[in-house]
Amino acid sequence: MKKKTNYFSHDSNSRNDSKILAVRIKYGVEGYGIYFMLLERMREESDYMCIKDYNSIAFDLRVDTSKVKSVVEDFGLFVFTDDGKYFYSESFMERMEFKDEKSKKAAESAVKRWEKEKSMRTHTEPDANALQTNPKKDASKVKKSKVKKSKVLGAVAPTPEQQTFFENFEKFILKSAPNVGKMKEPFTIKQYLKLKEKFSSEQIKKLVLKMHNYKPLLSKNNSAYLTFLNWIERDYPKTDTTHDSGIARKLEEEKANAILNS
Repeated sequence: MKKKTNYFSHDSNSRNDSKILAVRIKYGVEGYGIYFMLLERMREESDYMCIKDYNSIAFDLRVDTSKVKSVVEDFGLFVFTDDGKYFYSESFMERMEFKDEKSKKAAESAVKRWEKEKSMRTHTEPDANALQTNPKKDASKVKKSKVKKSKVLGAVAPTPEQQTFFENFEKFILKSAPNVGKMKEPFTIKQYLKLKEKFSSEQIKKLVLKMHNYKPLLSKNNSAYLTFLNWIERDYPKTDTTHDSGIARKLEEEKANAILNS
């Protein structure tokens, strides 16, 4: 997991600030680096202050203790607490307070949005008490509404049992018919469930195995579903299914839909 990194704003012309310029004149780029590394240490603290322990700081920054002490005390860049145990940057503290206030407002806005959405969801749900007046009639309305909504969205979400069936089918392809799984457009759960309505699991697996064993499969075919429909139509008299014109008509419709959506 990527570790979260804190940040703070940095003016592009900080190097020209009169106080920092004085540090650069005396210590060069090293002094400039010490200053900003001290700010980085403060950013990591919840109170945005740094303890006055020059030896530890110097060890962390890999610089001389005397230089750390000088950058902190000699250029007016930092202020000490009343007890002298900590030091901080007033300008840096103001930036952090502004950031914290902004983050607080953003969090409050997010909570308000969540509460508003929750309230809207609550008001759009069917009233359980209203259903008690005429349960069958009102329940029927709710059911029709859900069906209508599902058609707009495209399909009803698969049940856990259907999801399990499809996962087992994918495992079968991975183990016994990997070429089918490598096709540009492999089977989707929606397509598999449509096939399950017309054919048994054994019939589906038998034809999928034939597809796998067809050497030019990947070079001549893109859609696993459309290929299956074409092959099942070609082999239709050889299958164990009943020669029903209704099934044949549905197969033609599915082929047309598959071509349109490919």
